[in-house]
Order: sequence, then C-alpha cells, then structure tokens
Amino acid sequence: MESGKITTVSRRVIDDLSVAELEATARLERRQLEMLLMYSLKVSGGDFSYIVSPAGKGAYAEQFVQLDAAAVRTVAGDSIAGHEYLNSRRADPSTLTVMRHRKVVQGSVLVHGLPLHFSNRNLLVTHFVQVPIGNGASNTSVLFVANPCISTSGKLQGDILSRLLELAVVISKRQQRNETTVSTRASSSEESVFKLRRLKQELDHAVVTVNTYGVIRGINPAAEKLFGCDAGHSLGMTLDRYLPPKYFLSTLQQVDSWNNDQSNETMFAMNHRKVSIIAEDGLSKQLNAAAYYLRDDKEKRVSFVLSEPVIDKTSEDNFRGLSFRVNSLSMGVIRLDADCLCEHVNDLWCQISGQSPLEAKGLGWTNAIHAEDLMDIWLELGSIVERGRPHSGKIRLQRNDGSVRQVALGASCVPDEAGRANGIVIVFKDLTADYLAQQHVGYVTAHDALTGLANRAAFLDSLQLRLNNRHLRNKTALLHINVRGIKAINVTVGQHAGDEILRQVSTRLLSCVGADALGARLSGSEFSFILMQAIDPIEICSAAERLVKYIMEPFFVFDDALYLSATVGISIGDDNSNSSDQLLKQADVALSAAALSKHSDWKVYTRKLANKCVEQIRLNERIREAVTKNEFTLDYQPQYSLEKDEIVSFEALLRWGPSDMPSPEAQELIHVLESVGLMAEVGSWILETACQQFTIWKDIGLLAKGCTMLVNIAPSQLMNFDFPDQVTTILADCHMSPSQLNLEIAESALDENNTAAYHVIDKLKKMGVRLSLSAFGTSKASLSHLNRLPIDFLKIDRSFVMAMDAHEPSRSMVMSVLAMANTLDIDVVADGIENTDTLGRLRATQGKFVQGNLISNAKSAAVLEPMLVRRNYKSEDMLQLS
Repeated sequence: MESGKITTVSRRVIDDLSVAELEATARLERRQLEMLLMYSLKVSGGDFSYIVSPAGKGAYAEQFVQLDAAAVRTVAGDSIAGHEYLNSRRADPSTLTVMRHRKVVQGSVLVHGLPLHFSNRNLLVTHFVQVPIGNGASNTSVLFVANPCISTSGKLQGDILSRLLELAVVISKRQQRNETTVSTRASSSEESVFKLRRLKQELDHAVVTVNTYGVIRGINPAAEKLFGCDAGHSLGMTLDRYLPPKYFLSTLQQVDSWNNDQSNETMFAMNHRKVSIIAEDGLSKQLNAAAYYLRDDKEKRVSFVLSEPVIDKTSEDNFRGLSFRVNSLSMGVIRLDADCLCEHVNDLWCQISGQSPLEAKGLGWTNAIHAEDLMDIWLELGSIVERGRPHSGKIRLQRNDGSVRQVALGASCVPDEAGRANGIVIVFKDLTADYLAQQHVGYVTAHDALTGLANRAAFLDSLQLRLNNRHLRNKTALLHINVRGIKAINVTVGQHAGDEILRQVSTRLLSCVGADALGARLSGSEFSFILMQAIDPIEICSAAERLVKYIMEPFFVFDDALYLSATVGISIGDDNSNSSDQLLKQADVALSAAALSKHSDWKVYTRKLANKCVEQIRLNERIREAVTKNEFTLDYQPQYSLEKDEIVSFEALLRWGPSDMPSPEAQELIHVLESVGLMAEVGSWILETACQQFTIWKDIGLLAKGCTMLVNIAPSQLMNFDFPDQVTTILADCHMSPSQLNLEIAESALDENNTAAYHVIDKLKKMGVRLSLSAFGTSKASLSHLNRLPIDFLKIDRSFVMAMDAHEPSRSMVMSVLAMANTLDIDVVADGIENTDTLGRLRATQGKFVQGNLISNAKSAAVLEPMLVRRNYKSEDMLQLS
C-alpha cells in the first residue's frame, strides 16, 4: 500500500515538473530576451525592437503574431525594456515571408505595407529589418528592428546585417535550449524511491531532496515537522518556499552542469553554511545547512540537511568582543549572516543611515540602500557568498528624511571553522562631504556664476554629445541670442544693475523656451539654447519670435523699469550636423543677418544666408582697413533759408569710395561701423574734420552770418558720457563757438528709457550747441521726444516731403508738423526738395528751411568752394549749385 502511495506521489511530482520550471525561470527568460533586444538596438542603431513568434501551427497563414519582449531607445539614447504587446495585430506579409523562407526582409515600411507606428511611445517608423530566428524544426521567430542605420541607397550600413544574423544565432540557441525543458523522466523505480525515503526517515535531521530545477522530490518527517507541512503537500513545490533561493540555486546550477559520468559516487558533501528557513506559519529560523549530491538512477538530485546550530560560549564571547571593537571604528559596519540578514550594526552605521539597530535587523538594513543601487549590491553580495571574493565600490544611502548619503563600502566573506562562507561583513565610509565638494567644483567649472546657466565649454560638450547620436541630430535646434542694451545699463545705472538684469534675462529666456531646453551664457550678453525636441521649423521660429517679444517687455531692477531688445539666430540640425562648433557658427551667421535686417529680429541659417554673411564679413574687414588707412572723406550738402535767400548750414556726410569693391550705401556704412564698434572713432574724425572745414570757410569769408555746421551723431556717441568734453575740445581747437555747431540726432536712435542719451543731450544743450532731430515722423515716440528734448531744429523725413505733390496724407503730415513746430518755437527743415512744385508748396505753407537735390547735391569741399565764392545760387529759381 505504501509503495503504491509513493508511486502516485512520484507521478504527481513528474506531472507538475514542467509548470514549476516555467514559473521559476519565466522572469529570467524574459530578461535574457530584453538584454538581447537592447543589444540589437546597439548593434543596429535602431529606435526599438521586438521578437515575433508564430502562434503554433498554421501561423504562416492568418494566425495572430505574438510579441515575446520589446526594447525601446530613450530620448537620451539609452535602451530600456518596452513591455509592449501586439497580440491584436495580424501577421503582416513581410513577417510571413521571413517565417516561410527564413530570409532577411528590410526596407521602407510604406513599401511593405507596415504601419508607421508600432511603439506605445508613438515612435515613427520609416525603415525596418526583419531577421529569422531558428525556433525548432517547424517554427521560425522573427527579430524586428525599427529604424536601423541605413545608407543613402536605403540598405543597412556596414556590417549591421551580419552582426544581427550573429545575434539571431544566439537567440536561436537560447530558445532551443529553453524548449528542451525537463522531460518526464518516470523511470525511477519504486524500489529506489522507497530506499531514499527510508534513508531520510532514519536521519535525526531534517532532509529535503530536490532535482536540479529546485522541485522538491522528497522530504523526511523531521523536515515535515520543521516546516509545518506534510510530504503530500510539499512534493512538487519548489524549494524557495522554505529556503532562500540565493542559497541553493548556485548549488543546483553546479550539479546541473556536471556530466552524468563525471563521478562514480552516488553521494558526497558539497557545502556547509548557516541559512534562514521559513516555515508554513511564516516564522523564520536560523539553522546549519549542508548540501549533498545524490544520484538516483538517471536523475541528478541534491539533498539539503538542516540542523540546529551548536551554541558555543567561546564564540559568544568573541562576538561580544567583536561588537565592542566594531563600535569603536570610524566607519559604519554591518554583520550579515549567510542569507544576508543583518545580525549586528555599529553606532556609526546608525548615524550614517539614520536607522536604529532594531530597524536594521533582518532585511531592514536594505531599506537604507538607495533603490537604484540595491539590486547591484544584492548581486555582489550573492557573488561574495558563492565565490568568497571581496567587493568594494560606491553606493548611495537614502535616509528616512529623504536625504541621500554617498558612501564607499567594502564587503568580505566571514568563513566558519572549515573555511566555508558563514556570513558577510560590510564596512561603510561616509563620502558625502567630499562628494558635495566635488559636485560644487564640477558645477562651478561647468556653469556661469552669474546666471547659473551652462558656460561655453560645457554647453558645446553637451551639444556635441547630442550631435554624436544620429537619432537626435534631426531633433536639435540651436537658438543663438544677443540681448542689446545691457552695456548701456552698466554705464548709466551701474554694474550691479547690469548683473541683476542678466539674471532676470536668463530666467525669462528659460521660461520662454521650456524646461527641457539646455541654456548657456556664452559671453557678456550672448545666450544660446538647445531645443531638445525640435522637429517642426514653424514651431522653432515661433519660439524665436516669442522670445524676442518677451525680452522687449520691461525689466524691473531696483524699482526702475529698464528696456532691452534681442536678435536671434537659428540653426537646425540635420544628417550633416556633426560638430557643435559648426552648428553654433551657423547660428552666429543667422544672428548677424538678423542684426542687419530691417524687417525681422530673427533669422534661420541657410546656405544663401551664409554666402551673404561671407560678403558681409568681407565688407566689415574692408571697412576696418579703411578706418586704419583713413580712406574716408566728407561731402557737404547745404541747407537753405527761404526767408533770407542764403545758405544757413552745411550737413557733413560720410563718404567712402573703395577701389576694390562697390561703395556701400551711407546708411549701411554707418550700420557696419556701429556693429564693429568703430563708430565712436570715426564719429570723432567726422566732427573734427567738419569743424576744421567750417573754420577754413569762415576765415576766408565764404559763409553767411549765423551759418552752422551740421554733424550727425551716432547712437554709440550719445551713450558716451565723455562725448560733451570731446565736443568742447574740438570747438576750442577749431576756434568755433558752440552756437556754430549743430548736432543732428536720428529719432530712431532714441529710447524714452535711455537716460544716458538724455543726460548727454542736456549737457550739450547747456554748452550752447544747437540740436536737430532728424527723420521726424518715422518713430512711434515722436511727440514724446519733442516734449523731452531741448531741440532747435526739426527735420521732416524726406519720404513725406517728396510725396507731398501726389499724396494728400503726406501733405497733411508736413503741414501739421509745421504748425506744431511753430507752436513749440522749433524751426523746421524740409528734407527731400527735388522739384520746384514741392518748393512752391513749402513756400505757401510758410516753410523756412529746405534741403535737397534741387538746391544742391552733397559735394566735396573742393567742389563747393568756387560756387560759394561766386555766390552762384539765386532765390528766384533755386538753381542747383554747379
């Protein structure tokens, strides 16, 4: 009867064997697949991959495909497990082709009829490759890789295909090995089973026998009592129900690797150590454990013998002494048993981890290990127990208050009398202070101290890392920003205000481009930002336009409202964007174009723009050379008084006629001089030369009484507090009174919030210098300028004057300005007199002063002097001087 019962139990154990094995290895198998798929992404450069297996017989027709595992590349370029299922999708033609003919299929998804999106992360698929994987004699699985690296011909680059085929062989062997699961080996005779059971019953200690898969094949009464179970309940279960897997798995793997004929012995001892068992009631207990290899017919088995530990008073005394010595160390110490359960901690461990000794008991010490480091240290401890190899490294501890401590650790095995692993000692040293110091040094090295943004070197390094990833190049856009007006704030308000406004600018820029953008301050007022997910050029340009408008809103520094402006250069990455310096240079080219543009404050880099920029750079260099060689000249255009019928002023105009290139327009010449920072130097030369010429004409009697010299003043000169002193010196050297100098200021160069310019203008006016406001009517702040500026003359913009004959609104504008200026006691100069009809209309409206080509073109002093001597100009017909 008993023999029949044993037979029934044995059969039940055999029937349950496959299920138990699958449950024990399912997670491991999937992890292996995920690692192989992640490696396939590394090999191919793809965006995601998965394995499609046939769903049994008939899958080559209309069966559903099944996804075994998946891997996806993240935005940072790393690969992670995708955990995604495609059971609802039928097999596509390309997959069926791979399954039927076991050949590689690759190309565009549109050509092969595949969907454009497979991943639950909504990653776009353009190209793919499918590689066959051997899966037994009748089945073929398929490795699918989306978006592998391809050449311009649409084929896989380099040796990607051969490496994927090698990977397919590895996956094939793994799958076939997993399919050869343990077959039902029911050849163990009833007699051998009966002998094994009698052997276990005769022992005093608890004995559990398992096969190499950890399935319990036998258990003696002592073990039934120890675990609180009966044999019928335990047989067929896996040993991890009662013993820690890390204790017995290495032993079983070692036995499983042996050949059956490796040893003639039917039983021999394998290892001894302490282990914590878990009974059916959930209680744990520390026992001594010994493992024995036991061959029973054709099946390999291992018996684990469990016994109560012998209490050794000498060992207890040694342990107390060790505890005292451990507490006196300057490092945290944990004493673990062979199952990595904490037996003892010292005081310094409690200080570092924030745990009490009671909280650290058992597995409680692992609660102090940072979650991201716990798995690594757990695997290392398992290696220490199995191989006795010490380990050292660095991990993080996370206290209950959330603070993180950086620690160095050293772990080594504690042997018993026979030299077997009987526990682990881990020593911790707190490195947090050193780590924080290094972090601070690293932060300071890589960041701008004032704004907290990255500095130039760190920014270019981050950009280069992104461009090195082929998948991220086309998703990268660079915004290069120049903020104008900060230098003026430093001069007028102070350096402390300039620093504060730089901090506010960086904060405003970050809020505008988004939290995922990487920003840097490259120089004093230049910033750059990398847009990480830049795909749509329209969105990129919208971000630049939004940024420009955002910077124009007022900044409040020390209760003062300050105003800035910005220009933006944009470069968008493509397949050829390999260098961070190259992309930044392209953005700088676009920035220069935006600074020169009259229509837009932002520009996108193009090849055409680059060619234009090369021409601009050549012009800039040529103008620099002209300043050095003093190649500039001055022409003078008269202003005429209709009341007195005489010339009342000469406007000095800068001219440059290079022999090796076309002469630029006067406005472009001035703009370039401003942009390269030479306008102040050239402006001083213009003022001094014009005043010297005026003195020459005055001394030989060519000028009417009250005649003045009109000189245009650049915005950069208005920002210089020393400019009035320069004017005083030049007037003294030329023996001119201040009233004989008329300084003309362009209305567009003024800003109501630019206190520096108004301070300089007030000082010039107090000196007695006359002031003119040019291009009146072209700026939105015209009336406010009239209220604030102490001007003597108002020059109506030539566009309004020239349109008087044909455009009624322009005529009304001119008449309104004349009436308003008369009320404010300001003289008006009408610029742009090209014909007698326009002149007649101005006479009818009581206009006093005129200027234009009808009176005279701008001419050099040598050409003007003979006409001034002959007085060859008549009021009745306003003949042009010739």
